[in-house]
Amino acid sequence: MNGKPEPEEVAYASFFKPNDGSWVSQKVVLDTGSKVNAISRKVALDLDLDVEAADGFLKGFRPEVITPCGKATLRWYFWSTEGKKEYEEVFWVVDTCHFEVLISGDFIWQEKIFDRLLPR
Repeated sequence: MNGKPEPEEVAYASFFKPNDGSWVSQKVVLDTGSKVNAISRKVALDLDLDVEAADGFLKGFRPEVITPCGKATLRWYFWSTEGKKEYEEVFWVVDTCHFEVLISGDFIWQEKIFDRLLPR
């Protein structure tokens, strides 16, 4: 805003709450030189989530932020930090009843499945 250009390292995080069909979204400006672990930490902190930032993965969240029970989708959009201004999109599907999450989409860990997410 105010005529300033969009920062190079920006993440857009959105939670979809299927119980009521609403979205909780926030734009996150990342620190210079951020990698994926910094992205996960910053997105989670700005969304007031509980984070254990290990290898760039979100390990925990406060489920009441998303929905009491059901499926929630965390969607990330961010500029690459590898010297390319490439727009990427990552989908996280979270089972808020059993605290399980998996990643899908065209991304480095698209095959990774997480067994457990522990609430605060």
